[in-house]
Formats: sequence, structure tokens, C-alpha cells
Amino acid sequence: MECLHPWHLAPVGYGAAYGLLPITWIIFTAILLYRLTVETGKFEIIKDSIGSLTLDRRLQALLVAFAFGAFLEGASGFGTP
Repeated sequence: MECLHPWHLAPVGYGAAYGLLPITWIIFTAILLYRLTVETGKFEIIKDSIGSLTLDRRLQALLVAFAFGAFLEGASGFGTP
């Protein structure tokens, strides 16, 4: 059996960092954007505008999920689908 050298683990670490860095960056900026809108009071405007579109909570959730996903795709810059 071959001995596992530290340089064998380097590509694994590099691949994990290469895959996780864009994901964590997208999540970090999404949380930052959310906190910014809450602290500036703009979140209430967004909430009121979505609430005035329809009274059905299911459709509101669908609109929020679609719009948030489209925003993250455009804002990420990584070509994420």
C-alpha cells in the first residue's frame, strides 16, 4: 500500500476551495444585501409592493423566489444558472 503524502491532498483542497469560494461569496453578498435593505428601511417598500400585487401568499412566495433567483444570477457574475 502506498503512503499518502501531503502533496496528494493539495489538489483536493484546491478543488474544494475553487468550488466553495463562489458559493460562499454569493451567499455572503445576498445576506449583505438583505441586511442593507432592512437597515435602510427599503425592505418595507419591497414588502408593500409585493403585498399589493396579490393577496395569495403562495403567489407572493413564488414571485419572491423567482425575482430573488434572477437577481442572484445577474449579480453573481460567475455565470451561475
